Amino acid sequence: MKKLLITLTFLLICFCLPSMTNGAGVTIITHGFSLYKEDVTWLNNLGYAVGDNFGIPDQEYSHIGYVNIEGGLLTTNVTSSNLNNLSDNAFLGEIVIVLNWTDLATIMRSTTNIAGFFVDELINETDSRLLELPIHLIGHSRGGSLVCEISRLLGERGLWIDHVTTLDPHPVSASLDADPIIYENVLFADNYWQSYSNGHVDPDGEFVEGAYNRFIQQEILELGGYQGIGPTSHSDIHLWYYGTLDTRDNWMICDGDRKSTRLNSSHTDISRMPSSA
Repeated sequence: MKKLLITLTFLLICFCLPSMTNGAGVTIITHGFSLYKEDVTWLNNLGYAVGDNFGIPDQEYSHIGYVNIEGGLLTTNVTSSNLNNLSDNAFLGEIVIVLNWTDLATIMRSTTNIAGFFVDELINETDSRLLELPIHLIGHSRGGSLVCEISRLLGERGLWIDHVTTLDPHPVSASLDADPIIYENVLFADNYWQSYSNGHVDPDGEFVEGAYNRFIQQEILELGGYQGIGPTSHSDIHLWYYGTLDTRDNWMICDGDRKSTRLNSSHTDISRMPSSA
């Protein structure tokens, strides 16, 4: 009888208090080096793809917000949008935060510096309930260094990080970027990287100690992806990752950054997954 009463009480709470039921968590995604302010179309589309994966079909339960870090060599302005006083419905699905620091993403500021501004904004200027949810950090290139630094700073404030994903991490030594390190407060980390680039224009990624590492084979990258000049192989890593999220029956995948950004379905075919390294 006592067990039955406890069960009924639990069910009553679940049905009567749906607004208190949390969704999947918070995913924070960011870019790396950028010559052009706000040149992050792929980042926004990755954010939508993450949200779509956790959302309930035909219902707007996933939520996306933004943190923008702008300024110059000696000035910094941090703003956030769509991340404060969130409705209860926002917490029923994945909450995605797009971190845009393109204004400072040349070699002006170190990733340690940017991480400090972001964490201060997240803690002091956004809905406090965000930090009660599981956190997944995703960063490409210099952003791989950045998300590791964010995890470190949040750890210093007593927060655990569920998941860190680094996409072809490439810290810039001239900017005094931090090495991509997996800290003790991170429960799981995965790293996807390549070394088929051609130097500074198209940089290589790197192995991350303590993470689950996947080296993306050249035969996979040659199946499609970014074309032309610029960081093609380097950018293909975030495009490949996008393809693992956008699993629609469409063998041509585009994350929106360039018209030529296309991927053959073999890029994300589970039978052709890249080898461990």
